[in-house]
Amino acid sequence: MKKITILLAYVLLTTAISAQSFSDNFDLLNAGDYIGPTAIEWTTWGGVEGGEEDVQVSAAQSLSGANSIYFLGQTADGPQDVLLNFGQEFTDGVMTYESAFFIKNGKTCFFNFQATSIPGTTWALNCNMANGTLTIDNGGTDHLAVGSYVDETWFTLTIKANLSTGRWQGFIDGGCFGVWINSVNQLASVDFFPLETSEFYVDNVSFNHVAYTPSALNAAVTGFNIGGSIAGTSTYPEVTVANAGTDPITSFDVKIDMSGSYVESVSGVNLTAGQSMTVQYTTPFQLMPGTWNATAKVMNVNGGTTDGDPSDDAACLVSKHVTPTGVADLNNKPSFRMYPNPASTVAFIEADFDNKSEVSIKLIDIAGRIVASKNYGIITAGSRLPLNTMLKAGVYLVEVTINNVTITQRLIVQ
Repeated sequence: MKKITILLAYVLLTTAISAQSFSDNFDLLNAGDYIGPTAIEWTTWGGVEGGEEDVQVSAAQSLSGANSIYFLGQTADGPQDVLLNFGQEFTDGVMTYESAFFIKNGKTCFFNFQATSIPGTTWALNCNMANGTLTIDNGGTDHLAVGSYVDETWFTLTIKANLSTGRWQGFIDGGCFGVWINSVNQLASVDFFPLETSEFYVDNVSFNHVAYTPSALNAAVTGFNIGGSIAGTSTYPEVTVANAGTDPITSFDVKIDMSGSYVESVSGVNLTAGQSMTVQYTTPFQLMPGTWNATAKVMNVNGGTTDGDPSDDAACLVSKHVTPTGVADLNNKPSFRMYPNPASTVAFIEADFDNKSEVSIKLIDIAGRIVASKNYGIITAGSRLPLNTMLKAGVYLVEVTINNVTITQRLIVQ
């Protein structure tokens, strides 16, 4: 099955802009220094540096060298609110942003990209990190990409945004975790804003912007959806391919690698510059239990072996396939019961364990996207936890983690 759409934001011609880059590992500063006064790129949301909005250098943690910067959220979020300015409002070219994070156990981290030089006007992207899960949204579409990390361990996050084509890609420690088309393709700054539950360190911050010139022939994978998350079920994955070049595209192959290789061939089409097509596989995938790194790649464009820009030929995601359970196992592991099921507006969860335990809950839709999550912290046995089920009707997975033991049940929303 094929669907063709027009990418209205696609830009064929780019303005020639010289490369612009910045990096900071904070090792030329002393512990306790505020970073706002150290470089013109650093400032705060309100423009007042060296005060409560600013962030201080810390020697308690670092990925490289001796220092990093330390963020700690307070009641009602903030007050730290630190901006790294990119020097101008970029509307085309390729922007690569990178920084390393160390998130304290059970804590969260949040930052966002601002589209305009005056902060608070337009948010281009949000990044939330909690309970080992990193989620990307743009304020209008949730869970554009989902990755994973480990608390109390340094990891490097890279966001590569092609502002000319709208194709964005995320990497954790060099491994791709998602590709998406972003609705806002303008960047002016990154904003670090700790929430009330946040505590994290940041090191090795950098950005680099280069001009982008489209190739004559360039097919780009701009979307990838496995189509399910329940182990043992069959799905029909979807891959979106866009014409990011100038020449028409008349045929191509799409290859998915995930517990095997699967190829879908497309011919007899005419994708002009800026058009995209969603290809749904005609052969079902059997989802195997476990977590899989999946890759979708476009090949043999117009009968050739490659195209003019191989950097955007592939998309990736982490696909977690869970086996629903309804009762506790026989090894005295914690369990939970959920009622009513089916539910309409609210369901309740009662966890069964021996002592006080740390509990977190995720609600996952049939496509594997996390639609809600909450960390309840330490609670007592028998506590009744409400779960908002005012969602689209369908089948969801409720994933409850009790002291690092995860149990999953199926929930039907009517």
